[in-house]
Amino acid sequence: MLPYTARRTDDRGFSMFEIAIVLMIVGILAVIAVPSFISMFNKNKVSDALTQVRGALQEAQREAIRQSKTCTVTVPKGNDKTITGTCLPTGDRKLTDINIDYTKTAPWTITFDFKGRTNDVNSSGTIKLASANGSTSEIKCLVISQGLGIIRTGNYIGSNCESSR
Repeated sequence: MLPYTARRTDDRGFSMFEIAIVLMIVGILAVIAVPSFISMFNKNKVSDALTQVRGALQEAQREAIRQSKTCTVTVPKGNDKTITGTCLPTGDRKLTDINIDYTKTAPWTITFDFKGRTNDVNSSGTIKLASANGSTSEIKCLVISQGLGIIRTGNYIGSNCESSR
């Protein structure tokens, strides 16, 4: 006679309790991670918009020098605006989910002369860029100096644009 063998149970898979515990842990981690992810996404969107604005201004400045003529860039104020210019070979810049702000009369037209300078007092100032949904407190800024037309960027803290150089 064959020896008695214990009956084997089929222990494949997970129990409902184990699945519930794993789902609770995943849910808690998601609640913690999602706000940080959204904040990071919005910060990157603002940084990208700053790069686009700076690129448009530098492109117009280069074209003014290259073509020996006056070039302008128009920056509207508000959410979801398009930056246009007379000397933008790569085209206009559409900024979505970005709020553009400045102290000038809207829309602000920045003029570069044939040497790339901004001699007009209305062509110098500070542009502030922030996320349109306001989910992040980070505000980026771009300063255009009068005279030489030097463009610098940074973080807008308090009432100043602190350069990131």
